[in-house]
Amino acid sequence: DIYSLGVSCLQLLTNIDPLNLFDNNGELLWRDYLVNNPVQNNLGKILDKMAKSKPRERYELVREILQDINSTKSESSSKWIDMVTGTANFLFNPFHTTNLIEKAFVKNFNTKNTGISFIEYIKNNNLLPGGVFLEMIAIPGGSFQMGDENFNYAQPVHQVNIRPFYLGKYPVTQEQYQAVIGTNPSRFKGAKRPVENVSWHNAVEFCQKISLKTGKNYRLPSEAEWEFACRAGTQTKYYFGDDETQLGNYAWYGDNSSRETHPVGQKKKNQFGLYDMHGNVWEYCSDHWHENYNGAPTDGSSWETGKDNRRVLRGGYWYSNAVYCRSSYREKALAGNSFSPLGFRMALDIT
Repeated sequence: DIYSLGVSCLQLLTNIDPLNLFDNNGELLWRDYLVNNPVQNNLGKILDKMAKSKPRERYELVREILQDINSTKSESSSKWIDMVTGTANFLFNPFHTTNLIEKAFVKNFNTKNTGISFIEYIKNNNLLPGGVFLEMIAIPGGSFQMGDENFNYAQPVHQVNIRPFYLGKYPVTQEQYQAVIGTNPSRFKGAKRPVENVSWHNAVEFCQKISLKTGKNYRLPSEAEWEFACRAGTQTKYYFGDDETQLGNYAWYGDNSSRETHPVGQKKKNQFGLYDMHGNVWEYCSDHWHENYNGAPTDGSSWETGKDNRRVLRGGYWYSNAVYCRSSYREKALAGNSFSPLGFRMALDIT
């Protein structure tokens, strides 16, 4: 996608999150962040046109970009041109293997500050054996208010800063787990259903095996990353708003699940493009459980201090009441326990 390529170039030039490269009117501010890294005016205009907020103002075809780049080539601009072509490889091939990415896209959503987001869709057909693939969504970095004053264990509400990262589009499915681990412990069988009846240690083992295969840091998300990704720019009870009567459109939970899991991706996604963040299975986070947020990290990292052997769960599950599916709701389980409500999704560092 031309827009995503342009914004990726700007991010590499400035080392600034894409959400912060635009003002409230959607106008580009990237030149304000250049530090000892000047860009020629004609090349800057190419970037501007690639990253225009309005689609009709962008390039329509890649060959139009190449024509403009070729007309500006000089010795002093060769480094910049190398960066553009290299960015295309970064954008569509974050694991640096061949035939890895099927497509990428960008989707706009409204936030209080910017009105845009940067989302990549990655379909990895080579990572797992047997034709099983993973799909990850690039979550833009940003700040948000984490917690909920209505629940003692979700207090105090505090600001957290999140770095960009990838998160699984869906919870890990049974066919994915079977392909990597060789077994399927799930109570409710189905290739496209989320794997469940797994412990926190099982989830970590799955991530470690994928990491060894790819050389990338697949892992469980931190609790802060999970909530940021679930909210997708909202501060409401659910990522779609506060009206819990609408929850059935977005989640499998106690009122509609028939007391079992369901194949992932059947309900409506959030504004980051993530499915099943509410309901279906509880999702493990990497953090140790704490009774509240006093002393919690504010940089989005996992809270690893403390002696509690329980780990954080998020999202609710197939038999939950609506309140347990809220974006802010927290639960816990012993790291070695495995039950049919318990599943997980993977995160991945953007490097």
